[in-house]
Amino acid sequence: YRLVFNDNYWQAVSSEVKSGVSLTHAHNGFIPSLSLERFQTFAGTAAGSSTASINGNQARILHLPSLRFDVLDRPLGASVLYWGLGSSLGYLGRSEPAAIPTGTSFHARNAGRIDFYPHLALPLSGGGWSVLAEAALRETAYTISQTPDLIGANGGVPTISHDPLNRADFEASVDLRPPAFERDFSLARWNRELRHVVEPEITYRYVAGIGEQARNVLLIDSADIATNTNETGFSLTQRFYLRSAGDQPCAVADGEAAEKDCPSRMREWASWQIAQKYFIDRNFGRALIYNRRNVFDATLDQSGIAYLTSPRNLAPIISRLRFEAINNLRVQWDLDYDPKAGEFGADNLYAGYSWGRTTVGVGHEMLNAVDENGSAATTIKSQQVEPFVSIGKPSGKGFNLAANGGYDYDHNTLQYAGAQAVYNWNCCGLSFGYRRFELGSVRNETQWLYSFTLANFGSVGDIRRSNSAFRDPSLPPAY
Repeated sequence: YRLVFNDNYWQAVSSEVKSGVSLTHAHNGFIPSLSLERFQTFAGTAAGSSTASINGNQARILHLPSLRFDVLDRPLGASVLYWGLGSSLGYLGRSEPAAIPTGTSFHARNAGRIDFYPHLALPLSGGGWSVLAEAALRETAYTISQTPDLIGANGGVPTISHDPLNRADFEASVDLRPPAFERDFSLARWNRELRHVVEPEITYRYVAGIGEQARNVLLIDSADIATNTNETGFSLTQRFYLRSAGDQPCAVADGEAAEKDCPSRMREWASWQIAQKYFIDRNFGRALIYNRRNVFDATLDQSGIAYLTSPRNLAPIISRLRFEAINNLRVQWDLDYDPKAGEFGADNLYAGYSWGRTTVGVGHEMLNAVDENGSAATTIKSQQVEPFVSIGKPSGKGFNLAANGGYDYDHNTLQYAGAQAVYNWNCCGLSFGYRRFELGSVRNETQWLYSFTLANFGSVGDIRRSNSAFRDPSLPPAY
């Protein structure tokens, strides 16, 4: 998959349709919930125009419905222990189109799953040290299972078995956080004070009882990718805080006199985290299938980049850098380096700067992730750059402008470009837009758009939130 797309480019290439409804009631730490979810994606261009061929080209994952009952961690009587619970009852389904070249499809219908996951926690702290020890039992029952295609006879597609499956495991983990190291520096030249904080963390996790049985579990969601593991990891986070050396005026209510003796506030202007795992059990209880794309919870909670195709001890090193040294300037640089492959799994940089009504920024994404083609693992390679600029907002008075695009270095082409200009008066507004898609056989077209808006009444035209060049305000910032 691709890590990040801007709104319009994502619409150009995404084939996913997600539908869901949920009902949740939380009271005193007890959380019952009911949800219905449907995920659908098209695997490619359907051959022919018949309904059968189109439906056969879709992948679907269904939770119809899913009942959950969760208990947030709470004291166990008068002891120092805490207990919690996660449990669910689901009616599941998954179907995928025929695999090439064997033509074998996968359909798992009417699958039932019961998951029961109680756990105990012991938090301890003292002298700046913090320790969290946890132990849990988990039992998951499935009404049907699958048999993996280990020799590639079906192109790597497993076959459905109507034999029920019961998965049980024991889990234990320890999270150790030593005291943070910090040091203050005086930057007299800039009239600033700098604080450097180093936060180390060491983790250990052990899961036993699943073994090779993990290969027979139907893969519907993250609850199904549990495996045996015996792993340890470290994380080292550095934080840099900055504040003015002198006192600042205190915040006061309107009409009141401002005082001059309030200390200035310290803000975090940069942070850098480096983390890695070491897998003592390099085969994950023999759940790993050689030369296939293996995604386990032990790897997914470290990185979203698939990398496991063979037994290994060292996981990729992840680096997460956040930088905000200047007001309204934000930079985020994420790296995943795989020492076994000797290359970056991901190299993503996002930066943006705002002043007044204007925001400019750019995103760059490079990805080398494991994919699966039939019964063998392959590599997805992608490198894209996505600039954007916006002046004002679509509802702002006067002139407003937004433009963005997406350039693919692998195909050496500008795959998407869009711009939208808006002018609003007190009574009404007029918008003009342009969009260009160049995605080969998937989509190749140019669009000219317009919209006329009458205040407190409505709008006419073909510019909607879904195709606007302005960023959706309900989404998080682009940088």
